[in-house]
Amino acid sequence: MKGINTTVKTPTPIVLTGLFFALFLSLDGCRRYTPPGPNTHTAKVEDASYVLLRWDEGLSVMMWFDFAGVVFTSGHGSTRDPIYMASGYKEAIDGRRVEWQLKTEDGITATCKINDTTYDLSKGTLFLISTPRDQVNIRQIGRDLSGVSPTVDSCTEFGKNDPDVSVFIKRVSELE
Repeated sequence: MKGINTTVKTPTPIVLTGLFFALFLSLDGCRRYTPPGPNTHTAKVEDASYVLLRWDEGLSVMMWFDFAGVVFTSGHGSTRDPIYMASGYKEAIDGRRVEWQLKTEDGITATCKINDTTYDLSKGTLFLISTPRDQVNIRQIGRDLSGVSPTVDSCTEFGKNDPDVSVFIKRVSELE
């Protein structure tokens, strides 16, 4: 009886490399990514205050308020949902409150809702929010916020040098 050849050929490095890349590419095609979230910064300038939401991908939204008070921000995103949601509110000691919600898939474009109104961010990402006599007045302004960093110095400098924001800050300080 002749012997059975039981020699097993060892795969060559080229074959192993090809198998590795085929596996990697198939896994990479199925991978989901968490949508990007913002850096959030808030502070007070004189008697006004602000919240800046800034994504590394390019989107920046800044809201100025005519009151100080408590700020709450939160956000969530996951590999199971392509949309990152940032939300929060600003509330004064006397109960005045403004809520916001931003949704983005890419950190470049977003939908924006402040209280019950949806805003088209192509018309501006700067908001001046006044709350006289139980009303909420929101003014949307088109500004390039790309140079505003999420730091006190940068936001304060922007606010004091921007013609509309500086008037807003001055008006708020005169009312207080």
